[in-house]
Amino acid sequence: IPIAHPIFVLFGQSGIGKTSLAYSSRAPLLLDFDAGAHRAANRKDTLQITPWADVLDLMEHPEVLAPYATVIPDTVGRCLDVMTTDIIRETPKLGPNGNLSQQGWGVLKNRFRVWISSLRALGKDVLLVAHDREDKDGDTRIVRPDIVGGSLGEVLKVADFVGYLQMVGKDRVLDFSPTDRWVGKNPAQWAPFKVPPADKSRTFLTDLYDRGREALGRISEASAIAIQIVDERIRSGEEPVI
Repeated sequence: IPIAHPIFVLFGQSGIGKTSLAYSSRAPLLLDFDAGAHRAANRKDTLQITPWADVLDLMEHPEVLAPYATVIPDTVGRCLDVMTTDIIRETPKLGPNGNLSQQGWGVLKNRFRVWISSLRALGKDVLLVAHDREDKDGDTRIVRPDIVGGSLGEVLKVADFVGYLQMVGKDRVLDFSPTDRWVGKNPAQWAPFKVPPADKSRTFLTDLYDRGREALGRISEASAIAIQIVDERIRSGEEPVI
């Protein structure tokens, strides 16, 4: 299964430079749901999103998206809030008292998944930017992307890589490996990355996406070889060894 367009989640505290780093992806279009892109360094093409109709209009005109290689919802938490408002406006019974019902949450997750799949079908890389949030899990405090309700699970499910951007001393460090302190997803088994200042990291995520594609390709190839070995053993009457 070749993964030509991996989905990355980048989350971290406010002011650490997530949006500036997002602009280092290849030919990006940033969908500014938080109205905060004006504070970022190295700004590139940006579309401020207010109602979800702005996104629907964009998706109906693929020629507008054609010049862009990467689509960046910033932040994905606010993106889901805007999508929620549109669902309740469209079908009020799914949001009694302004809060989604269980059925409404199902509609939200499905619409989000379909939208992300549509972007991939258009040949776009997707970068989901999120603030961080510290939750208590028993006696442990763990940092997760700031995404409401069951939508967090859906975001983590569709993502190929989930990286936590944090300050370690005076350095910004991007870590994809999950720990007992934060969530992550790291199929490439990358060591933590030290992120240079904004003026020296203009292609940081462009390079990382290429490395991610390569890593997922190797995993897919290794899986295919393993399946072939098992199939050959079965055809020859041998006991498959996994």
